[in-house]
Amino acid sequence: MRALALILLLGCGGGGALDPDVVTHLPDGDGAGKVASGVYAIGLYTSGCQGRCSYGDSQSVCDIGQRHSGSLVITQTGGHLRIEPEGSELALTRLDGGIWKDGRFDVGGLATQLGGSVVITARAGGTLAGTLTGHAQARAQGKVGGDELDCIASFDLTGSP
Repeated sequence: MRALALILLLGCGGGGALDPDVVTHLPDGDGAGKVASGVYAIGLYTSGCQGRCSYGDSQSVCDIGQRHSGSLVITQTGGHLRIEPEGSELALTRLDGGIWKDGRFDVGGLATQLGGSVVITARAGGTLAGTLTGHAQARAQGKVGGDELDCIASFDLTGSP
């Protein structure tokens, strides 16, 4: 279940902001060019957990105070922004959305675990202006064994190329 816990690690907003239809249909921004593109070394700090975040005897998908690091490949194509992990389990496979001229971004994505028994949605927003700063949330909903999971994890996000 380590993969389930780590997949929660990148994902703003709460409730409706993390609905599958929302995170998979975020609009492009008004950005131009590809200035934000690159490989970023990132750090994540788990700043909050709410809901049912544990399963089994002692397994947890969210623990406040945890720190994680990894690399993300960020690709800007005009106003579209895509974020993908580089050889790590720090993010959903792909987050897509928009980037604006002032460097603000809003990306989201969806994945499943355990044959679709658990649905994970994530959304991240912040700024990409030489460095990456932002906040992220991820929600895991579904069943693990006989346990119901409905957890929203919140993260502080920093990074640099």
